[in-house]
Amino acid sequence: MFSLSLTMTDTELLARFERIELDEFRHADHVRVAWAYLERDGAGPALEALVRGLKAVALAKGHPEKFHYTLTRAWLDLIVVERQRHPDVTSAADLLARVPALADPRYVRRFYADATLDGEAARRGWVPPDRWPFDATL
Repeated sequence: MFSLSLTMTDTELLARFERIELDEFRHADHVRVAWAYLERDGAGPALEALVRGLKAVALAKGHPEKFHYTLTRAWLDLIVVERQRHPDVTSAADLLARVPALADPRYVRRFYADATLDGEAARRGWVPPDRWPFDATL
């Protein structure tokens, strides 16, 4: 169903992500990288590292315009909320099994109007959700 680069530890995954050495980087891998940064660094530093890393990947792949700040932060915030809801979960794979909606790259759109998330302001900076708060039970 989805890849989680399960042949690597979280430490190895972050190192390869930061060196832009991952051949495939699917949505579930984004979730795992976010999880690993949260585990290692906490929320604020995790966001900084994730932004820095995703911008570098987009630039290295020749598509810097694909980086989207609000999507990056929104996904991290959603993962934080679900980690709080499920404190017994100990890995990104467990979290995805417990909260399958996180495996759907479109899930974040439940919290935003399309026009908001597709706008340039959301691409360049933080725009809070305008449909539902991330901690809403949908």
